[in-house]
Amino acid sequence: MPKRTLFVLVRPESTDSVDQEAHGWSENALTFAGRVVATSMAQHVAMSTLSLSSIHASDLGGARETAEIVQSICGGSLVFTTDLREMGFGFREDHPLEKGIVDDAETRKELAERIYHYLDEADLGTNSVISTHASAATFVIAWWLDMPQEALAYVNFGVQPGSVTRLVEDDLLKDRSVSRLNQRFGLAS
Repeated sequence: MPKRTLFVLVRPESTDSVDQEAHGWSENALTFAGRVVATSMAQHVAMSTLSLSSIHASDLGGARETAEIVQSICGGSLVFTTDLREMGFGFREDHPLEKGIVDDAETRKELAERIYHYLDEADLGTNSVISTHASAATFVIAWWLDMPQEALAYVNFGVQPGSVTRLVEDDLLKDRSVSRLNQRFGLAS
């Protein structure tokens, strides 16, 4: 059996990045620059694999658009889900970014549980893509490495918008690794 590869794409620049607002679960389209970077990311995935099994994406704005661009270049089935969304910011959504967490915001624990549950059930083929957001991507990587949820209180892989992280499972020993973390493309470099 060939090795398994999971590409984790963090959506590039979208309107919330430009507006400096906390949008969490709000709809935000990619900017023109974001679409250029998403195309570069998709081309990288296409050059890295012969075929793509599936693309699993957040159903929101920039991550959804990124997934659609990947599918147009690489093919593969496309699945949108609310489970790969960014952390929900509660009443602070669509307001300027401020420090601190508000009472009705989703917790890191809730975000991790949501992502782990989805990935445990998802049909990830030999070569798949996850198109999501920066905070969510940390928990995709943690899931791949089989990190227990109790150990995730402070984990942060520092992935940035417009990046691709390549996760690989060895075909012989089934060891899993982060073979490339936070590789940035185009205007995001």
